[in-house]
Amino acid sequence: MNKIYVSALIFALFASVSFAASPYFFRGYVHVDGSLAPNGTIVEIFLNGTNSVLGSAVVGEGTLGGTPQGWYTVGFEGNSENTVSFRVNNLSLIVANGTNVTAQTLGSNIIHDSFNLSVNKSSNGVACLYAIGCSSGFCTDSYCCNSACGGASEDCNVAGSLGTCTSTATTSTSTGSSGGGGGSTSTTTTETLTVANINAGSTATVTTTNSASLGVETIQFTSSVSATNVQVTVKETTATAASVSVAISSSDGAVYKYLEITKTGIQTSQMSSVKINFKVPKSWLASNNIDKNTVSLNRYSDGWTKLATTIRSEDANYVYYTADTPGFSTFAITGQKSTSFFDLISKIDDYYKGRITFFDLISAIDLYYKSQ
Repeated sequence: MNKIYVSALIFALFASVSFAASPYFFRGYVHVDGSLAPNGTIVEIFLNGTNSVLGSAVVGEGTLGGTPQGWYTVGFEGNSENTVSFRVNNLSLIVANGTNVTAQTLGSNIIHDSFNLSVNKSSNGVACLYAIGCSSGFCTDSYCCNSACGGASEDCNVAGSLGTCTSTATTSTSTGSSGGGGGSTSTTTTETLTVANINAGSTATVTTTNSASLGVETIQFTSSVSATNVQVTVKETTATAASVSVAISSSDGAVYKYLEITKTGIQTSQMSSVKINFKVPKSWLASNNIDKNTVSLNRYSDGWTKLATTIRSEDANYVYYTADTPGFSTFAITGQKSTSFFDLISKIDDYYKGRITFFDLISAIDLYYKSQ
């Protein structure tokens, strides 16, 4: 009943809003490893060669339930002359089963039928976003892995052992002080990662060995210059230690971790397409009543900015995320509490009273439906 009421409100809200974009639909069959794709296969459409997702669908779920095996339909809004590309389980398409592997330029043709897609699953040690894209069925620490790495000190992204769960030694450093009235000890985790050589126009990826403590798994960036001995340091910290003027705090959410990420050997202006892959324990999400879809990486630079953050995959212990950032700084991993029906009604009221923007309301509606 609540959803019916909210849907009516949303319909009334959108009735007066016009959009310049047009609807487009692609549909056909998906093949994985030469066979019709199993339910749960993820189809995504990207804009103009970027990582901006225009539309997605999950084979066999939602409106695709009950359709023939491997069938997908993706609808999205786009503009004429936009160029779109496709991925299945975040894998690049291969030429098989009538697949069209070229990017498509949108035009007057709205419906694209028999647009078949084909991919092969990745072997262990290959970078991944979704477990369903791995032959092993495990995408752990951003790599196809032999298992879910259930131990607290096990990781699948250890250099030299990519794709195999490996025990990681603690790299924590402790500092303490004591005085006449007593003492205190604090423990932080710090890792310095080195890129020995990078060529101009190339992309480098550094991988932590203690992602269980740091949260960060990999950091990726493209360099506009050739450089040697580039070092990236990831340090667990606090808002006070990082000297930020305002700590993130809200009754609607919680902070999982503060981090400082710095670099030497390269200038920020020489870096682009910087991505940070991190993970959050499901135990923390559950104990703080945090909706996994609201987790985000926030960057501090004269104030906090929420970065574009997306879920890559999840397993029994963690939810894995990726975030785009314009550079390094102090970061906070945060999440918001699940939204109730009454919270959403309050947000709608706030919108009509001018206290929040239209886009704030859309975010609240999206969060409500994701949490149901």
